[in-house]
Amino acid sequence: MEGYDTEEQREMVQYQVKLLKDAGYVEAKGGYNPYEFIVRSMTWEGHDFLDAARNEVVFNEAKEIAKKKGMDFLSLPFELTKTLLVEIAKRTLLG
Repeated sequence: MEGYDTEEQREMVQYQVKLLKDAGYVEAKGGYNPYEFIVRSMTWEGHDFLDAARNEVVFNEAKEIAKKKGMDFLSLPFELTKTLLVEIAKRTLLG
């Protein structure tokens, strides 16, 4: 956990790993502490989400759609964000 100096910062990162594990995006093994996880690998679903999210065209379009609807993209529920990004990527690639 290099670069995360406080216990609070380390717990926040571990909590995010827990959420990713619970959502099926990573395979992780729990440790001794409640928020201690070791990430073993990313799942196919995790790769799909990451691929959609890091595509600048797809990401920018998703932000614009949310903005037009009066919403802040970064405040959308994760499942909705994932669905939106993947659908835009499909539409962009498949026409």
